[in-house]
Amino acid sequence: ICGGYQMLGRYINDPEQVESTIPRQPGLELLPITTTFLATKETHQVKGEVVSARGLLAETKGVSFEGYEIHMGRTENDEEGTAFCLNERSGEPCGVSDGYLDSSGRVLGTYVHGLFGNQELRRAVLRRIAQTKEESLDFNDEEREDEYDQLADHIRRNLDMDLVYAIAGLERKK
Repeated sequence: ICGGYQMLGRYINDPEQVESTIPRQPGLELLPITTTFLATKETHQVKGEVVSARGLLAETKGVSFEGYEIHMGRTENDEEGTAFCLNERSGEPCGVSDGYLDSSGRVLGTYVHGLFGNQELRRAVLRRIAQTKEESLDFNDEEREDEYDQLADHIRRNLDMDLVYAIAGLERKK
């Protein structure tokens, strides 16, 4: 996601030396993409959908998602590998291609933060990963809530919550 997506590509170009004095840096070459840093930062709330129907995304074509972008680069890719279509950016309709899924269907990158906040999308991708390991997944929401409750209890026991509330400028309800 975001900077990780950029690093998966062939190169990161920084002609205006936005991030460093190195004008061109090789990437990991796991995706056939090249990113060029720009002087201005892009920040958008986005809505989109999955357009790929293979590999990690095989069960997700057409699934909608919401998230946000915050980056200083433009990434060029082969449209054949486009993973997502952004239908809305900052409340305005658009049709912007985003992300890339490699030919093996196993390496995925995107600019969209929060993508896996969509439960349907997250679970489908996790199921595909489990299938490659010949395992199955049972999503138990009650068990997950119990884990969150245990974590919250641990935090409350080990933090000075009065101080946390004071720093945050909040009034603690007792």
